[in-house]
Amino acid sequence: MLEAHGWGALSSQLNERARRGDWLGMAELITDEMLAVYATVGTWDELPERLAARYRGLVDRLAFYALPGVLDDPGVLRTVMAALRA
Repeated sequence: MLEAHGWGALSSQLNERARRGDWLGMAELITDEMLAVYATVGTWDELPERLAARYRGLVDRLAFYALPGVLDDPGVLRTVMAALRA
């Protein structure tokens, strides 16, 4: 996947840091440009519109994953899902 975007050289560095369990070190290698290619980024209020714009007509199912403490209010996710269904 990295090679397809011209970032193939980064793969070995990421693999090495993953082997060491250096997750923060991996994060330091990822640029905002890279993140934008692989992730939909925005506030909870912006997320439904951005997800719909990116995936409408391409997918029929989305999954959300959040680290503990990131999504403490499950109502937020319900609000995002309701907005996507609308």
